[in-house]
Order: sequence, then C-alpha cells, then structure tokens
Amino acid sequence: MVNLQTIQAHNATLKSLAPGLVAVFVGGTSGISLSTALALARHTLSPKIYLIGRSQSAADDAIASMKTINPSAQPTFLQTDISLLKNVDSVCDEIAAKEKKLNLLFMTPGYMTLKGRDETAEGLDRKFVLHYYARMRFVTKLLPLLTAAAEDPSVNANARLSRVVSVLDPQVSVRAGGSGRLDFSDLSLKHTFSLQTCQAHASLMGDFFLEGMAQRHPHTSFVHAYPSGVATGLMRELPVRRVLSSVLGTLLSPFIVPIQESGERHLFAATSGRFPPKAEGAKMEGDVAVGSDGTKGSGCYWVNWDGEVFPANKKLGRTRGEGAVEKVLQHTDDAFKQVCEDGKTYIERHAAADLEEVGAFRAQEDWRRLYRNVSRLEITSYALGFGFIHDDIIDKEIQDANLEEVEQALEKGGQTSKIEEKGGSSGKRRIVAQILREMMAIDPERAMDVTKSWAAGVQHSSTRQDDKQFNTLEEYIPYRCFDVGYGLWHGLVALSCTITIPEEEADEARELLMPAGNPSLHKCICMVCSLFPYTMRFHGVEILSERRHPCIIAGLVVVNCPHFYLM
Repeated sequence: MVNLQTIQAHNATLKSLAPGLVAVFVGGTSGISLSTALALARHTLSPKIYLIGRSQSAADDAIASMKTINPSAQPTFLQTDISLLKNVDSVCDEIAAKEKKLNLLFMTPGYMTLKGRDETAEGLDRKFVLHYYARMRFVTKLLPLLTAAAEDPSVNANARLSRVVSVLDPQVSVRAGGSGRLDFSDLSLKHTFSLQTCQAHASLMGDFFLEGMAQRHPHTSFVHAYPSGVATGLMRELPVRRVLSSVLGTLLSPFIVPIQESGERHLFAATSGRFPPKAEGAKMEGDVAVGSDGTKGSGCYWVNWDGEVFPANKKLGRTRGEGAVEKVLQHTDDAFKQVCEDGKTYIERHAAADLEEVGAFRAQEDWRRLYRNVSRLEITSYALGFGFIHDDIIDKEIQDANLEEVEQALEKGGQTSKIEEKGGSSGKRRIVAQILREMMAIDPERAMDVTKSWAAGVQHSSTRQDDKQFNTLEEYIPYRCFDVGYGLWHGLVALSCTITIPEEEADEARELLMPAGNPSLHKCICMVCSLFPYTMRFHGVEILSERRHPCIIAGLVVVNCPHFYLM
C-alpha cells in the first residue's frame, strides 16, 4: 500500500511542473472526479480544468470551490449528456478548438440502475455507454491533444505529462468467483444483456482497450483505477436511493475511503512517475510499476485504490490470450464508425461473426483450391462469400453470360445430389460442386433444397456494379435480389437455421421458412445488418410483402442475424 503521507508528499511536488496544465474531467461536477479536480487545482499552478457533466448548478458549486482553493485556476464547464456518442464528439471538438494539448483525461461517468437494457437512440445500452463506450470515445477523440502534450517541446522531457485515467474496476469480472471472460460473439450485449454481465463487460473491455491504446500510443500512459468504496452520489439513480444510501453508508462506513483522500489518491495515479508511458517505461529505473500485461513500465496499469497495481490474474491472462485486445479494439472501432462516423444506429454483427469471417476468407482463398470438413454456418457464409466475389475474372464471366452452364449444373445437382465438374469452362462450376458436396456431408435433405433454390436464382442475370449506391432499402432490395448468387439466400437459410435460430423456436422457424412459397414468410423480419436503421427495415418488410419476394425475406430472417422477430 502507498500510504497517504507518501501520496500527499508527491502531490505537493506538482507545483514544480510548468504552469497551465490542461485537464479534462468527465463526470467532473461531483464525486471522485470533482474531488480529483479540486486536488489538481490545490497542487498545481494556473491549471486549465474542463468539467464535463449535466448539471449547471452542480458545476457552479464546483467552480466556486475550485476558485476558492486556487484563484489562478481556470475552470470551464461543458454541459452535455454523454450517454449519446454524438455529444461526446461535439464536446471533444469544442475542447480541441480551444486547446493545443491535453495533459490529463480523467473519467468517472456512470450510474447505478435496477433497469434492464436501456437502449439509447444510437442502439447502445445507456449504462454500458457511460461505463465504456463514451469513455473510450473520449480517449480516441482527444488522443491528438494527449500526443501533443507528450511531445511538447516547451516542457522538459522528464516533466511532460500525458495520461488517461478511467475509474471503474479493472478486476470486477473476477471477483466472487467471476470467470473473467468476454462474450466475443456479443460484445455490446445486444442479445445477452444483464446488469451483471454489463458490469463485467464494461470492466474487461476497458482493461483491454486501454492496453491496446498503450501499444498504439507509446508516449501516453493509461490507468484503469479501482476506487474502492467512496461516498459519492452514484446511487442517486436508484428508486430507493435515500434509504439504501443511508443504510449502506452506516454499514460500510468503516470501509469507505473519505472523498478528499480519494481525490488525493487518484491525483497520484494521474500524475505519478510510477506509471510511465511505454516509450519511457522500458528505459526507466527505480520505482516503476508493472503493467497490466505483466511487463514493467508497459504503459497500461490496473491500479488498486491504495496506489498499488493489481497482481497478475490467470483468468484475465487467459482472456487476453484469446485475442481480447485485438477483438475489443476492432469491435469498438466498428461501433464508433457506425454511430459516430456513419451516423447510424449500432447493430451488432452475427453472434457467430468469427465463423462468418472464416467462411468469407475461405471463399476467396478457395477460389483456386481447398477442401476440408466445415461447419454448417461456415458453409453458409462461404457460399454467400462466393456469391459476392467481385473481380475481373468473375466480371468477365458475368459479361459473357456464362450462367447457363451453372444453372444446368445446379438443376442436375438438385435432382441427383451431384454436379459433374468436368466439361465445363467455368471455375464457378467447380466451386458450386464443392459447396454441394460440403452441404451434402452435413445435411443431405436441406442441401438438395439449397441447390434447387440456387438454380432458380441463377436464372436472373447480374446487374452488379462496383460504384452502385443505394440510399434506401426500397432501392437496395430489388437490385440485390437479382444479383448472381442471391438465390442462395433462401436455401442457405434452410441449411443454417438450426444454428442461428434458438432451439425453442426451431419448429416454428421450420414451418415459416419451408417451403419457400409459404405466405407467412411475409410476416418475418430480423435486424439484418448495419446498413439501415430499424424504422427503414420495418418499412422494407412492408415493401417486400407487397412485392411478394418470399426468398428475400427468408434470407433476411436468418443469414446475418442470430434472432428473428414475428410481427
């Protein structure tokens, strides 16, 4: 444990730093964030402090306290609701317009709730946003300013500060026997949400995102800190908050860290040389902390309330070994792209996205050669990937209208379960034969249905163009319907539905999806992909129902989504 006297002695040295440190405190009008901001004002010269929160009255009180402690402090309140990522972007842009550097990004937003999943207009759970997505969006948006602080030529290299601190709990997922695992198939918890799982995912994803940031940005250090019990206003969202706060406060008071001490301790975590960036940590000697990955001075640190780093944990190490850093970074980048850059509602990819990716890559590699035993869902995504391959070779075959050969092969395959590969000039025919063999090995009955449906689809010539753009689902569906390979969709649903539809709904799904002409197909809808918001998808179903395209709707029901909904 780093005792309080040591921490206070360190904090007292901060006045030796250059004046005008710039710090952003997210959730800064109350609790730990405000206490740490006040400690920074107390121990530094002329700091520029941005407080981000919702309450103007709380901000007024915070600023008054700060000016009393340090009249030279320059506090600014930025009022916004950061449960929406678009608001995070706006406030970050406002800061970037005013500042050339940022020394400290300190984040504590969150709230306690007894509600289940509470989805924002952007398609993410509100609690999850405050505990994870909003925080990491602040990191990505403000990294240019943090990098500028790390490279500030006007400050001695030994005195430069560029740090991110996220206060939550890096080890909550392994407390009380927790598994420390992430559900990589549903990282946003779109389909498997619970408050406990949300708490674990937010913690773990914060752990590994910051670890990845330390690798990507070696001149900034990243701290995920556990505050322990601190008397804050966090319980204000609970319906019985006053009673709970009173009762729990009395019971837990011997274990509570006083709010001012918590502020001093978190200022230490935010400024101490024990937690250097990766670029400096490798060459520093003396009191340098061991990073989250077990490497001394790695640039990312999981810090306990007492100032010591957490010891290595086998469960978290196992999750890291499963590719957690890369997968969390990729997921978060995808979510930010959809919501912040493309302005769309966030939609999680297929619950078995790893198998979809395997199938897509295999389709490209196997254009020349490859054959092995595969899973049902992998064949589904492989065949779709084959249907969508678009390069000069395939374009030429499309332009030459070399489809009759494939159509005949498919018709014969649907009757005999075999496709003769010899005698054809098209590489497509060989791939089609391979797909049929693989499907037959898993499910002969459905494989025959797939092939017959595919043969019908190939009767339509392709109109696909690289530069074709779609603004509405109404434009997209008819165009995509007649693309080469689109006839796969209904048949592939028949092949893959036992994988993608919950077991308790299997009988009903089978009745809906087979045969293709079943009118009840027009009542099916699913959350297809990230191309369009919910309202447009529902409108799309109305269009499809009017035009009577059962194979399209059947395809939409399952191929890209783990669940379907009946209207």
